[in-house]
Amino acid sequence: MTPLKVKNYIALLRFKEWPISVLITLLGFILSGGYLQSPTSIALFLALLFFYLGFGFSINWCTDIKEDLISPIKKNLVATGEIKLKNAILFSLILAAAGIAASAYFGTIALLFYLLMTLMAHYYSSPPIRLKSKVIFDLISHGLFLGSMLYLLPFFLFGSEIKTIDWLIALSITHFSMIVELGNHLKDYKWDKKAGIKTTVVYISLKNALLLEKALVWSLPITLLLASFYLNTPLMLLLVFAYYFLLIKNVKYAVGLYLTAAYLLIIFEYLI
Repeated sequence: MTPLKVKNYIALLRFKEWPISVLITLLGFILSGGYLQSPTSIALFLALLFFYLGFGFSINWCTDIKEDLISPIKKNLVATGEIKLKNAILFSLILAAAGIAASAYFGTIALLFYLLMTLMAHYYSSPPIRLKSKVIFDLISHGLFLGSMLYLLPFFLFGSEIKTIDWLIALSITHFSMIVELGNHLKDYKWDKKAGIKTTVVYISLKNALLLEKALVWSLPITLLLASFYLNTPLMLLLVFAYYFLLIKNVKYAVGLYLTAAYLLIIFEYLI
C-alpha cells in the first residue's frame, strides 16, 4: 500500500470529529472507576473506543455518497473516488469485527452491549434501516450511539454499578448529542433536501427545526438539575443561571461551556 493510500485510510477514520465522543467516554471512564482497572483492561478499553469510532465515522462516509457528491465541500474520500467503495466498506467492517472480538475479553454482557452499539452505528448510516433518514429517530439514535451509550460503555466493560446519577448523566448526554445532530442536519439541510434525504430538518421544515433546536438548547439543564439534587450540589444552580445568561447574550459556545463546568462539578462531587 502506497503512502498516499495509507493517508487516505487514516483520513477515513475522521479523527477531527472524535473529540466530543472521546470526552463523553472519558467522563464515563472516570465515574465508573475505570482508572482503577489493570493496564491491560485500560489498553483494551482504549482500543475498543478506537475501533468503534473508526467504524462509525468510516461507514458513514461509505453511505453518504449521494449527498456528499452534491455538497460543494468535497471531504468524503469515498464520494470523490480517492478510496474505492468496496475497500472502504471492507476497512470499516474490519474495524467493527476487531472491536466486537476484543470486547469479549470483558464478558458476555460487555460483548452484547458493544455489539448493540456497533449495530446502531451501522444502521444509523446504512440501508435498509438507515436511521439517519428517519424522522426523529435520526436524533434519538445519534443521542444514544454517539451519546449516552459511549458514556455507559466503561460501566459495562468494567462491570461497574450504574447508579441513578449515572442514568441522569446519560440522559443529559443524550439530550446534548441530539442538539449536536440537529445542528449537523441544519448545516446539511440544503444538500440533504436536494439528495432526497428525509432528515428531521427536511421533514419538519427549516423554520420548525430551528424552533426545535432552540427548545432543546433552552431545556438542556433540566436533567443535570435533577443530578445536582441527587448529589446535593447547589452550585449547579449558579451554573444554570450562568448558562441562561450566556444564551441571552448569544454566546456561541454557551452549551459547551455549561456542560464542561457542570460535568467537572459532578466529577468533583461524585469522587469526593
